[in-house]
Amino acid sequence: MVYLAPRPSYYIYAMILTAIVIALLLDQIRSVERDHAVTGLLRRWIHAAAEYVDAGERKHAWLAWALAVAVPALAAGLAGWVCARAAGWFGQLVWNVVVLYFTLGFRQFSYRYTAIRDALARSEQAKARDLLAQWQDVEAEPYGQPPRDNTAARASAATQDAAQGVIARGVIGHAVLSAHRCVFGVLFWFCLLALPGLAPAGAVLYRQAELAARYWRHKAYQSDATVSPGLLVVSQTAWAVIDWLPARVTALVFAIVGNFEDAIAAWRQRDADGIGSHSDASADNDAIVLAAAAGALGLRLMDIRAEPGVAPSPADSAAKTAASTTVESCHADLADMHQPPHPPDWEPATPLDDAASASAADACALFGAEPDPRHFAQVAGLLWRSVALWLLLLILLSLAHVLG
Repeated sequence: MVYLAPRPSYYIYAMILTAIVIALLLDQIRSVERDHAVTGLLRRWIHAAAEYVDAGERKHAWLAWALAVAVPALAAGLAGWVCARAAGWFGQLVWNVVVLYFTLGFRQFSYRYTAIRDALARSEQAKARDLLAQWQDVEAEPYGQPPRDNTAARASAATQDAAQGVIARGVIGHAVLSAHRCVFGVLFWFCLLALPGLAPAGAVLYRQAELAARYWRHKAYQSDATVSPGLLVVSQTAWAVIDWLPARVTALVFAIVGNFEDAIAAWRQRDADGIGSHSDASADNDAIVLAAAAGALGLRLMDIRAEPGVAPSPADSAAKTAASTTVESCHADLADMHQPPHPPDWEPATPLDDAASASAADACALFGAEPDPRHFAQVAGLLWRSVALWLLLLILLSLAHVLG
């Protein structure tokens, strides 16, 4: 056996940085598919925890959540300790890379993002909607069309542009949330628990908590008898708590690598609009991430809360519709926030006064431009710059401890 002496801080940061870089490179070479055996095993473990432990009471719900989430996380941490004892730093590095490879990665969602971008570039809105629906695992709902005037050609072009803009906004918002859950949230918990030597446990804890909340919510939506209301509440509450700080760190990173002032302004606007009033606490975290991304990019992003693999409830659909109506009404009279926006080549029937025009301009400046396929590269750049910032911070921390 190898005796493990206390490791200096720079060693820990160097180990974290090396593991992250190797895992990202492996992900680019060959990504983990959604139906991978490891993912299927974890999903079956979550299902078994609910089926055999959840009896409808709150204490049973917490026990089921602990078995589904905490046990795999502790097992990952214990396996890392065993690898370090058996093979020293090399065994610890290998295990960290293995865990990150299955929990961290852009390619877990980026290929879908690219496929939708290519479909929109070819003006194949129907195919793009289908691809987005497959990504979200929900059926695409019909998109509303703008008002028509007497010129059929102009109305057809406006409808096509509006549909393309709505799809692009949905794809960008969903990609931002997926990047947060697949990359930045994992990085946060991996780095946070690295100092006590439990880095793999942090990565597994975050992804397993998200998977359990998403899986049980999907089952409850399908009226599955194996998921009690108490278990659904417990899983959603635990996920909201675990994601509370990572969501705000991700929002801050977006602000740093993007337009800082607009990102912070959009974040504050979300707070002013009533963050914390949702029945689903995880929606607050999602809204903050989306608001910061919208400000950093200078785009208008709807409050997309549909999670990968989860069909939205009627309440969620109503919330998304209300949020979308609020955002898109920037070009309309602010006194009537529920009217649909005018197409670019239309003018409001009643001119706005100076005060209303100034308010409308301020609101539109906050939310930014309407997304379209040309912004897809801009979004990818924001995400990769965020990863680069994480790596740069780890390098600086390592150098600070070596030189200090």
